[in-house]
Amino acid sequence: VFPEADDATVGAFVRLAHPWARTNVSTSAAVFAAAMRAAHPHKFARCHAGQCLPDYAAQIFDKLCADLYVPAARFVLHLDSDTVLTRPLAFSDVFDPRTRKPLMPRVRYAPGSEAEWRWRAVTADLVGIKAEDLEFQFMTRQGLCYPRAFYGTFRRAAERLHGRPLSEWLV
Repeated sequence: VFPEADDATVGAFVRLAHPWARTNVSTSAAVFAAAMRAAHPHKFARCHAGQCLPDYAAQIFDKLCADLYVPAARFVLHLDSDTVLTRPLAFSDVFDPRTRKPLMPRVRYAPGSEAEWRWRAVTADLVGIKAEDLEFQFMTRQGLCYPRAFYGTFRRAAERLHGRPLSEWLV
């Protein structure tokens, strides 16, 4: 999944280099940019490379809607665009061979770490708990995998908790 504007370059490259890969185009970046302009015009005006929320919010939203992009999949594996695989992934890289469930490596939030100051409070707010009660973070490696059934359930729970669509909460 990548922004609609990148289909001619990124999409073409992926389809040429990896004919087996399926690509999906997302319009979320344009939708989030419009929502940001409307909700926060003073902040959006200062947006510059690497600091623009709409694109980042859009990619988070796309990840949280992964089930809609791959309706036939049992599991969804997320790799960021800056990830380079140096060998084919093995089943045991993603799943526990004994339980056949996705691996979920985690670490405790380190006080003062970037993960803590960027993500702890917002993640706790998203799931409806106090930040100090959120003990672990899962951003320890690339290749996070979730059952496809997780996504819709999570979106509905977050929308009930916050009383609005997840896309609005992210803006």
